[in-house]
Amino acid sequence: MKLLSDFYNSRKSWSTDCFASRIRGRERTLCRLKHRELLDAAHIIPDNMPEGKSTIENGLSLCKLHHSAYDAFIIGVTPDYIIQVRADILEEEDGPVLQHGLKGLHKSTLILPSSKSHYPSREALEWRYSRFTRAGRTPSAPKHLPKSDIETLGNYQDFLLSDLGRKGGGRCPRSA
Repeated sequence: MKLLSDFYNSRKSWSTDCFASRIRGRERTLCRLKHRELLDAAHIIPDNMPEGKSTIENGLSLCKLHHSAYDAFIIGVTPDYIIQVRADILEEEDGPVLQHGLKGLHKSTLILPSSKSHYPSREALEWRYSRFTRAGRTPSAPKHLPKSDIETLGNYQDFLLSDLGRKGGGRCPRSA
């Protein structure tokens, strides 16, 4: 049985490495950062979800800041490739990273790859964005979830994925 698990783990690692290489190799999608060592391959639909796949259409090339913000549902992307920043973040006053690194992205358009075959899937973006909006994170939606919801569910990611019927709340992977 150990050999089977070793095979599965090495195949999953190969699949993840291959996904990351293909995604990081294409044009950046949120910012113009060109240092490959600071870029991540982010899944639009997390690969631990039944709908999630390690395909180029289910990925975004994001810098480390934007990957974390995307996984934390601080930023979302519409199926029309428009970036939205969570309402409470837009209202926050802080330094230049918040102003230029996050708030400056609001209502901008993704930087799309030159090849249409490498565009992020609109269906995957719709899946992800629907969870972003259900949590009340778009600028036109309520600013906060009730504190009791956050305490009960542990964090926003658990809340967003809890409607899928996963016991214990699935989490988005931190790295692709």
